[in-house]
Amino acid sequence: MKASDLPLYYNVIDILEKNLKDRANKIALYSEARTMTFAQIAHEANQVGNALKNLDVRVGDLVAILALDVPEWVSAYFGIVKIGAVAVGMNTLLKPHEYAY
Repeated sequence: MKASDLPLYYNVIDILEKNLKDRANKIALYSEARTMTFAQIAHEANQVGNALKNLDVRVGDLVAILALDVPEWVSAYFGIVKIGAVAVGMNTLLKPHEYAY
């Protein structure tokens, strides 16, 4: 594949949507806590995105994700990106005063 074979605009949501169409019920994520299909991730991402829009989060806004390495992190990330906001992963080991930056 060459770069010219790719569409001009392409992001992770396009990848999620393609996998949702082609492999909705296939496992996309596996952890000790749970497994998630592409359909489950897309559903939870939509819930996150809708909740953020209800909080007036807009395109280009920064949204922090402060969570351990859990499956819900993925849903949160996709939900944020899906509405055009910018997902900012935060280190859970920081001290409270370090988040102020």
